[in-house]
Amino acid sequence: MKNLYKIIPVVLLFFLSAGCKSIIKKAYGVKDPKFETIQTASNYLEKYSVENENLWITRDFNSYASLLNSKEPSMSFPDAYFFNSQGKFLDYRKSPEECSANVEGFINELSEIIHTKLTGALSIDYFLEQVYDKNLQAAKLDSKVDGYVVITWSIFMGDKLNKEKAFDWVSLIKKLNDEGLVIEYFLLNLDPQKSWGLTQEQEEELLSQFKFK
Repeated sequence: MKNLYKIIPVVLLFFLSAGCKSIIKKAYGVKDPKFETIQTASNYLEKYSVENENLWITRDFNSYASLLNSKEPSMSFPDAYFFNSQGKFLDYRKSPEECSANVEGFINELSEIIHTKLTGALSIDYFLEQVYDKNLQAAKLDSKVDGYVVITWSIFMGDKLNKEKAFDWVSLIKKLNDEGLVIEYFLLNLDPQKSWGLTQEQEEELLSQFKFK
């Protein structure tokens, strides 16, 4: 586990500097991460009137590291990952370097895109293997929907970024649902979690490597 600690800050700084260079850390209130819980994540969502019913967290440190170092899809946050009713990945980006600014337009076109037949290997099962729901149980899907969206977010990314990105996307998806397209969305929190069961020494070591310069 110790060797993985040094991977995380490199990955996070890449997300903040590559592809979305217009996002300035100070302007959005990005801060150093701390260990959170289901309760603190739920409280944060409640503060912005966002339902916590579909809140996800990572199962453990290894799941967290696996997601952050994923190549397909490349993981960033806040971001959105779309899947059709068979759970196959629908990438809104034309290239890996594209910014999440394109998410809103993709959501608005979902009614036309979501029924696309895909043959790629990547599916939403990749996420299901790495996460727990808000009850710390294996996450489950509603099979009677038109598609799924996994929205990544974190408390440490700051209020402004969450409100303008992740939580605004939730509002757009709920509007689509009101119009008749049934999309199940999940809010995957990517803060470090107390439920991982790390010792205090391990937590402190991880956070010492996890600072934004």
